[in-house]
Amino acid sequence: MKNILIVEDEYFLADDCARVIEATGLHALGPFGTLADAEPYVAEADGAVLDVNLAGEMVFPLLEKLLAAGKPVALLTGYDSTSIPSRFASLPIFVKPGDCAPAVELIAHELGMSCVSGKRQVTSDLPPAAALSGKCPETDRRSPRPQPRR
Repeated sequence: MKNILIVEDEYFLADDCARVIEATGLHALGPFGTLADAEPYVAEADGAVLDVNLAGEMVFPLLEKLLAAGKPVALLTGYDSTSIPSRFASLPIFVKPGDCAPAVELIAHELGMSCVSGKRQVTSDLPPAAALSGKCPETDRRSPRPQPRR
C-alpha cells in the first residue's frame, strides 16, 4: 500500500485529507501540523499533500526533500500564487478552502492509480490512467472543486 504524507495545520482539513486518502486505498502518514513532526516520515512517503504555510512556518524545506526523492506532491494554500517561490511554480497547487479529494486524486494518478467507484468514475483534469485500480474517495461533489494551478 502506498503511503501519502499529510502536512496540514488546520485540523478539519487535515482529518478530511486523511479520510480521503484511506478511502482511496492509500495509507495516510499523519496528518502532521509541523515540519518537525513530518520530517521523520519523508523516507516512508510515496507522495505528499502539503499545506504551504504551517502557522507561519513555510513548508518549502520539506517540499525540497520530497522532490529530491522524486515523490509526487500536491500543495494546498489559502494564499495566491505569488507566495510560492518560482522554482515550485510547476507543481499542482490547490486553493483552500476546499476539500482534499482533488489533490489526493492527483497524487493517486501520479502513483499509477485511477479512482473508480461502482459505476461512477471520478472526473478531474487528469488524463485517464492506463490501468484502473483502487477506490474513489466518497466525497461531496456538489460544491465546486478547486482546480490545480500549474
